[in-house]
Amino acid sequence: MPTYDIWIWVAVVAVSLIVEFITLDITSIWFSFGGLIALIFAALNVGIELQVIIFIVVSAALLLTLRRWAKNKMLNSSKETTNLELVKEEKLRLITPITTTEKGTVKFNGVIWNVITEDNTPVEKDAYVSVIKVKGNTLLVKKEGE
Repeated sequence: MPTYDIWIWVAVVAVSLIVEFITLDITSIWFSFGGLIALIFAALNVGIELQVIIFIVVSAALLLTLRRWAKNKMLNSSKETTNLELVKEEKLRLITPITTTEKGTVKFNGVIWNVITEDNTPVEKDAYVSVIKVKGNTLLVKKEGE
């Protein structure tokens, strides 16, 4: 027959999972694992003192050894490429010139982009430009060689 300590560990696992889902900080998830191991020992009728020690040791060990790795893994996997990262290193040829009154255009990956210079200086058609910044749907560029 299950004892009360099994229900304590079920509650610890449930609460730590709920907290993790709310915070997404990759901290309380390790207490869930510790609680699960302690739950197994509770089911084997190990004393509550040893269950608590196992919970603390497993949780702390996982927290200290795996949290940084897991957090880095999550941050790197969720990193999305921005338009600036896509075009920043590219040298693009102007399809239409940049004038003091009109935006120029370039084609990158099959998409036509509007381009302007930082100081509104004109740049002739077929000149090569490099991207400094993305402002909405317009690329801020500078003429290559400047």
